[in-house]
Amino acid sequence: MFFKKKYIKLIAAIITLVVYLNRFGVLGDVVEFVKNSDLVSKTTNTIEETTSTITSYDFPELPDTPHILTYKDDIPGEKLVNIDKAIEELSGTSLDLSNILTEASEYDGKPSIKINGNKPFFTENELSLNYGTENYSELDNLGRCGAAIAMVGPETLPTKERGKIGSIKPTGWVQNKYPGLVDSNPGYLYNRCHLIAYCLTAENANEKNLITGTRYLNVEGMLPFEIEVANYVESTGNHVLYRSTPIFEGDNLLASGVLLEAQSIEDKNLVLCVYCYNVQPGIYLDYATGENYKAES
Repeated sequence: MFFKKKYIKLIAAIITLVVYLNRFGVLGDVVEFVKNSDLVSKTTNTIEETTSTITSYDFPELPDTPHILTYKDDIPGEKLVNIDKAIEELSGTSLDLSNILTEASEYDGKPSIKINGNKPFFTENELSLNYGTENYSELDNLGRCGAAIAMVGPETLPTKERGKIGSIKPTGWVQNKYPGLVDSNPGYLYNRCHLIAYCLTAENANEKNLITGTRYLNVEGMLPFEIEVANYVESTGNHVLYRSTPIFEGDNLLASGVLLEAQSIEDKNLVLCVYCYNVQPGIYLDYATGENYKAES
């Protein structure tokens, strides 16, 4: 009876392994490797028999998953997560955006506002993502960016100067100059705004990480929080889960703003949840198209 229990547990473990190998498309390679090994000939027969049973099962079709980037180097204390849960949450389903604009209300002269009592909407699975993980949502059918999330740490910080990003034309990119109204020289209205700043993950011309944002959004709205996170990581060597979500109303091509969330992992000393307004004082923006002109006095 004891032998049978051990045998059943062994078969169950093999079946579980084969299921996951089959789902990730490497089952054939593993079987071929085992076949060529004299040391595990008995295991080969077991796997072949189990493979025949498992592959004949009609598995449900798996959903498309987002592109997840992780660093290859093993990091001490690296965290493991449930793959299915992580994929579900990285795809954006864990974040309810329906009430963000309602809570943010209208722009009142300040570049950002705290949301949800300054508490991010992260789940436990998201907070347990592997160090170095980055994910950038696929562009939607209008070519717009979605949420971007990263477990920022010393290993994700840039080691060289940022490259050129001028080849990217995000949705709503209708560029004009407004000298005297836009605080730059020349006074271009729009910037290619990184959802996750270069100073945090060293992403250059990634179209999934660049939106059309005003100079005001980029410098007055997002930059102070990006610097805060970068300084924290550099000074402590700790990690911060960081998510940046552009908020588009309806089919608008220009985002109304960006929701920034961050939470430090090791000490919980850095926590933020803010909405940054995609506006430019003195300029009228048509969020449906990105068209713009000087506002009437």
